Amino acid sequence: MVQVSIDREAGVLAFDAGKILMPDMSGEATYLKTDTHWTPQGMDGVASSLAAYLHEHIELPAPNKSLQTGEVQ
Repeated sequence: MVQVSIDREAGVLAFDAGKILMPDMSGEATYLKTDTHWTPQGMDGVASSLAAYLHEHIELPAPNKSLQTGEVQ
């Protein structure tokens, strides 16, 4: 895909969900029958793949353990 290669050359990451949303041999739908919204299965597939992609390409800082959680007064 040309756009992805151009983005990589510019140092911009581009996630392509197209392959995940294409119908596969299992016949599981990734789009709703009546419109272009994703099915829950389509959303899960994209979310899982995007999380793996981000984990592979972006280094996040360690969590700040000094933060406290609780009820705001």
